[in-house]
Amino acid sequence: MVRVSGRVIRERIEPGLAEEALVRVKAATESRTLREALRVQRSAGSIFIGVPHYWAVYYHDGRTPAHAPPGKFLIWFPNPQDDPRHGGQFPVRASEIQRLNLPAEELRNLIETGVAVVARVSPRSLQNVKGKKFFDRGLRNFFAKGNEKAPLEFSRYMKEDLDLVRFETHTLTVKL
Repeated sequence: MVRVSGRVIRERIEPGLAEEALVRVKAATESRTLREALRVQRSAGSIFIGVPHYWAVYYHDGRTPAHAPPGKFLIWFPNPQDDPRHGGQFPVRASEIQRLNLPAEELRNLIETGVAVVARVSPRSLQNVKGKKFFDRGLRNFFAKGNEKAPLEFSRYMKEDLDLVRFETHTLTVKL
């Protein structure tokens, strides 16, 4: 008789299911940046699949117009390479977003040349953008299809790790 804890079985099966979910989400993600950043993180009893990019939620869920607070204005750079705050790199985490701190003359030059845009409300191209829903599309029916993979992973574990090739002659007790 072989005794195996449920934790051991879960640790054997979960990575395969997580990788399968990751493959599905990557296939459904149109953004190359997010597709390359998708990661699986395992911790005690849970699996996290996600990206570090603060703006991924806007890409996934969509967004509505952004409004400047009273007495303030919005400024953005249509070409991220022209943004002096980040040296051409788009920030990944919200903590990396910096305030634009330029002398008035330099800011005026950027606006006059069309490098920077100033407004009270975000431009129409950024308003009411529908989300891409890449997690929803990637994981649609995953649990139904994922359940097909779990028995395969379990069988592989039984055959390779426990060397139980002939099931009819062995008893397996699983402690959950």
